[in-house]
Amino acid sequence: MPDPHRRILVVEDEYILADDLQHELEKLGVLVIGPVPTVTMALRLLDATSVLDAPSWTSTCAARRASSWPTP
Repeated sequence: MPDPHRRILVVEDEYILADDLQHELEKLGVLVIGPVPTVTMALRLLDATSVLDAPSWTSTCAARRASSWPTP
C-alpha cells in the first residue's frame, strides 16, 4: 500500500514511460499523483492537490527522490 506521506506528481507525455514510472514508484511505496501528459494539466492538478513531496518532470528526478527515502 502506498505511503500517503510520499506523494509525487508524474508529468510525462509518453504513455508507456508514464505508466512504467508510476508502477516503479508504487513498488517503492510512493503515492503517485497523475501521471499527467502536459504542464497545463499538472498545474491544474497542483491547484487541486494540497501537498506534494516532489513534482517529477522527468523520471530520473522521481527515481532519485524515491530511492533516497528510508525503507520502513
